[in-house]
Amino acid sequence: VYNRDIPSDKRSSLISLNSLFLQGGGALGSIAAGQLALYLSIPAAWRVSGLVLAASAIVYLFIKDVKVENKV
Repeated sequence: VYNRDIPSDKRSSLISLNSLFLQGGGALGSIAAGQLALYLSIPAAWRVSGLVLAASAIVYLFIKDVKVENKV
């Protein structure tokens, strides 16, 4: 997707930003799941994690493709 839709001079910055958010989200999700497991139970933490994953997948399905015009 990046190679097709993003101009080459901006692609590496967007890939880096994507990686930053992915790593940050993974860290925060791990902390949150650990706290849920600590205060509730491990199965409850897995259920909540599954619900978050399912909800994000549903939202992702409804995101429309946004076409970016190259402004030179």
